[in-house]
Amino acid sequence: LLIEAAAARFAAHDYDQTTIKDITDAVNVSVSVFYRHFQDKADVYEAAVLSPLLSFLTDFVPTWQSHRDEPFDDTAQMYSLIKDLYDNISRHRDALRAFVGRSGELDQNLTDRLNLAVGRIFHQIILMGAEESDRRMWQLSPVEVDQTIRLLVSMVLGTVMFEPWI
Repeated sequence: LLIEAAAARFAAHDYDQTTIKDITDAVNVSVSVFYRHFQDKADVYEAAVLSPLLSFLTDFVPTWQSHRDEPFDDTAQMYSLIKDLYDNISRHRDALRAFVGRSGELDQNLTDRLNLAVGRIFHQIILMGAEESDRRMWQLSPVEVDQTIRLLVSMVLGTVMFEPWI
């Protein structure tokens, strides 16, 4: 309940304007209950917004790896990749919107933790893309694989975020 209340509050209000009391009041529990589960506001922000946001990439890696042995042609493989990515990101649309709307307000510690986690996950996805490129003999350089993966993820993120308009 605390995580759900925190996610709703962070999506609707600035990080700096959200207090632990706001979160606990939303679910009618005392502040001491909050501290049994979380160290501070940054900790609950990570659980409510950052973890779901990162899980779309974390969930995507095993799904993509499971498709590697399927006999897809290049077009079917790309379609599967984009669909899996879209499905994973869509499941966490609210967390993504909360993060995008408030990311400039985060303290440096949270920003560093997010950058580190995203960097590790992107590294895994880029390695998988490089392996697939070699396996399919696409003849892409490491830079081209990196740029292609980043552009693809960015386009899918944008599609999920702006879906009502596009």
